[in-house]
Amino acid sequence: MDVPYEPGGVDPEVRPVFEQLVAEFGAEYEVWARVDNFGLWVSAGVVNRARRSAAEVEVRRNIRTRTAPLGPSELRRIRDYLSAGGDDPLRIGI
Repeated sequence: MDVPYEPGGVDPEVRPVFEQLVAEFGAEYEVWARVDNFGLWVSAGVVNRARRSAAEVEVRRNIRTRTAPLGPSELRRIRDYLSAGGDDPLRIGI
């Protein structure tokens, strides 16, 4: 299920990744949460509606969880992709 990101809607363990994306991209783009498989798979999405592009960051996949913030190169990849637009979402795995 895809929903606009709300702090109370995601596990506190992964919330820092979402908050980093909001701080970095929230003024320009929309940040969404995707929860599948009863919470076993969670990702953060950053959407540029004007360019019809999206970047997806895995934050939980089965037993693996991303708790560390994204690095500068990952943030730059997201920004560059959203600015240019693209047909398929950019995916950044755990």
